[in-house]
Parts: sequence; C-alpha cells; structure tokens
Amino acid sequence: MKNSMRAATLAASMVGTATLLAPVAAPAAVSNASSQPARFHMETRLYNDRHPYEIDGRMNLSVYPNGVVNGFYIPTDGGIRDVTGGLTGDKIWLDIGGAQPLHLTGTLKNGALSTTAFIPGPDTWVFESTHSVRQTG
Repeated sequence: MKNSMRAATLAASMVGTATLLAPVAAPAAVSNASSQPARFHMETRLYNDRHPYEIDGRMNLSVYPNGVVNGFYIPTDGGIRDVTGGLTGDKIWLDIGGAQPLHLTGTLKNGALSTTAFIPGPDTWVFESTHSVRQTG
C-alpha cells in the first residue's frame, strides 16, 4: 500500500512538473512600428573652456515617439548612471543620475547631442556627443 501511494504521489508530481515545463502559448505579437524607439549610442564629453580637462563617457539613449527619453550614461571613471528626459522636436532635456541629477538642456539633431549642463557656478559647461550611431531594431 505504501509503495502504491508513493508511486501515485510520484506520478502526480511528475505530471505537475511536466505541466509546469510545458510550453505556454504566447500572446500574439502586435507590430506597431510607430511605438518603436529610436536608439542612439554616443561617445560624449563634458567640458568648459576655462578648465584644461574634460570628462569623456558613453551614453545609450532610447527616444520614443511620444517624446519620452531614457537610457544610461557611463563616464570614463566608471559607474552606470540612469538617464531620463524628454524630447519635443529637436529640443531635449536630460537628467543624468539619481538623487541630485546632472540636468542638461539643448538639442538632439540627426543623432548629435548638444546641451548645456546646469552645474552651480559662473562657468558654462557643455555636454555633447562627439560620435553618435543610430541603432535600428
């Protein structure tokens, strides 16, 4: 009796496992090309004409048709920082980082980013792309 109970329990568990492992029908994919974002990979630099240095980095952006922008930024000193923002026409604003983000405003034209960074002080800091590649798909 114990063996038949064990066999029944084992069989039930195997059926349950097989059910869990069985492929699930995926919902049909809906193609809406207008909702696909434009994706950009950029080499960037942050500089000021009054200082002898610049901060280089890389930025990946997804720009959605509704104007929402998101992605990430990696300065050469390391660390990944989230990027959020918006685009209207060719006017763009971006916030890089979390609690106290670096705020940028400017333009994104033909994949080229040209912005001013809001950094306290009398100097004007420029954050721009030095090389940009638009990715598809």
